Amino acid sequence: MEDMENNSRNDYKRLMPSELKAPLEDFEHDERLQFDIGRIFGENTLEYAKRLCKGQVDYLMRMSKPLLIYLTSFLELEDVAHLSQTCKFMYEICSAEALWEQIFHHHCDTVTEEMTSLALDMGWKQMFFTNKLQLQVKLRRHQQKRASPDGGTTFLTED
Repeated sequence: MEDMENNSRNDYKRLMPSELKAPLEDFEHDERLQFDIGRIFGENTLEYAKRLCKGQVDYLMRMSKPLLIYLTSFLELEDVAHLSQTCKFMYEICSAEALWEQIFHHHCDTVTEEMTSLALDMGWKQMFFTNKLQLQVKLRRHQQKRASPDGGTTFLTED
């Protein structure tokens, strides 16, 4: 039984994680290290490490979400659409309500309380893409709903 415990302990020590430090220049040529990284952490992590070693750092992905939203709000709408198709993270940025609120404010001269209230109900992006005539109708309905004591279930009839 004691032999079995010693064998288990030796196997355990052999399987323990280890640390290997090497200069960046060596990483590109160390196939064994690259194989281990790919096997343990996956191919995406391996490719990311290779790009880092070559100095290819994606600074955009490292920025905070509020800063990315702010910067994206100055892009043309077509560019926002293209950016949203690059990756999941950028799709989330380009779909953020905060972004569309900023875009709405950039493109609209005045934003009233009623417009803000309606945008909170329907979303800033939908509000932005709603044409002016539709927006006037929605604003009127929204105002009537807010003014109605029973929450907007009032019906108008003609005599």
